Amino acid sequence: MTYSSTSQPITIAVVNDYDIIVRGVAAMLEPWPHLSVVELDVGGCPEQPVDVALFDTFATPRNCLDRAAEMIDDATVRSVVIYTWQASGDFLDRAYDIGVADVVYKSEPAEALVEAIHLAAVGRRAPRRTPRRTRSVVGADHLTEREREVLALLAAGHPNRRIADELFLSQDTVKTHLRSLYRKLGVQNRTQAAVRADVWIGTPVGTASA
Repeated sequence: MTYSSTSQPITIAVVNDYDIIVRGVAAMLEPWPHLSVVELDVGGCPEQPVDVALFDTFATPRNCLDRAAEMIDDATVRSVVIYTWQASGDFLDRAYDIGVADVVYKSEPAEALVEAIHLAAVGRRAPRRTPRRTRSVVGADHLTEREREVLALLAAGHPNRRIADELFLSQDTVKTHLRSLYRKLGVQNRTQAAVRADVWIGTPVGTASA
């Protein structure tokens, strides 16, 4: 899809709980001059009127629909696009039911996200996405997307039970991910992992090698 350089810019608020995430997503959108990121929102909802709230769900898959619904109900935001690694059929059903304009997967090219933002801004919806689960690519020196999510929640101080609930995992699976990321980070416990989290959490979109 092509966009006219003379059309009215689409105003966007990038929403996430981590500053590195919102700045990474905003940087990815810079090549498109018709998109204007006017707000980087960490931990809350947009405070100024925007055409689209782009909600990166990194580390918040369970409560993100509640937050999306809050943004949709707030007249400050015209449309909400969710940006995520994966989504179950139930997640997609609930997202579309509450009025989310689109759910875009991070494995898709940046152009797909730009098109979703454009359609949302003009009140249109792309064809429904199919459910997708993240494929973790394990590298000796890298964290998988799932391990990054676990690390982000660990760094926020959440116990294993809360991490399991947030990521729709069993506690045993969370423990398995923790053992793996401890090994990759070269640490021995949760405290040491949390100290390293600012280095490993949320490599900006388009640069992650995991």
